Amino acid sequence: MKDEKYFSETIKVMQNHSSVRHYKDELIPAEHFDAIIKAAQGAASSNFVQAYTIINVTDRELREQIIEHASNRPQISQCSHFLVFCADFKRLQLAGKMQGVDIEADNVESWLVTTVDASLAAQNAITA
Repeated sequence: MKDEKYFSETIKVMQNHSSVRHYKDELIPAEHFDAIIKAAQGAASSNFVQAYTIINVTDRELREQIIEHASNRPQISQCSHFLVFCADFKRLQLAGKMQGVDIEADNVESWLVTTVDASLAAQNAITA
């Protein structure tokens, strides 16, 4: 590209992304894992709701069970960490309850907010 000098390192990383599905069965160092999760949490969010939960599955037996429900993707058992990004309004509802606020999450907009928030967080984790 002609004007590549104006691109940030983030843009370069995103443009050079490719999916590799061969993993080492060794845990990611804690400081690296924390940085990935913080990057996920920094994703855009509808009204800063962050209506998702990230579940880190490191137990091989649990990953094998997940494979049965994930179109038999063998890479799930090969990786050391399998992150599940769940659309989740429950945490927000519990926080609202602690503050005496009733959070309604029973409509299409709520479903969209949770789905988009989870997807954006997952994308940030992948980029990180």
